[in-house]
Amino acid sequence: MNTRLIAIVGAALFALGLFLLGWHLGAKNIQADWSAAKVAQATADADANRENRVIESRRQSNIIEAQNAATLRNKTLQVAAASAGAVAVSLRDEIATLRRSLPGLADDAVRQRADAVASVLADCSREYAGMAATADRHASDVKTLIDAWPK
Repeated sequence: MNTRLIAIVGAALFALGLFLLGWHLGAKNIQADWSAAKVAQATADADANRENRVIESRRQSNIIEAQNAATLRNKTLQVAAASAGAVAVSLRDEIATLRRSLPGLADDAVRQRADAVASVLADCSREYAGMAATADRHASDVKTLIDAWPK
């Protein structure tokens, strides 16, 4: 019976050894697959981050270009508004000169009409310039947003 017991114990130890060897080799294989997957994922993450930085940099450049173009447009609009204001002042001064040069009018109605025309012209010029400035700013803002929008 001792030989039979020794054979059974030997077979059990052999089976246990084979099981442990298989376990060890399987664990190494799974660990290698796991490590390869982690490396592949890390590489994919790095590539995606690099691509996102390039895209963000391009978008930031577009925004800066749009803002610079908007600044230039606003300066141009300010010059145009100042020029329109100068023309309005010139017209107002011309009307005032005309009013003063009227030879000794005894009739106040002529002066009142000249004053009314000057007042209306001043109001119209001011309102028109304000409306034009608002429209120009709005158009510039729209252009800035369109230029800065990601393409």
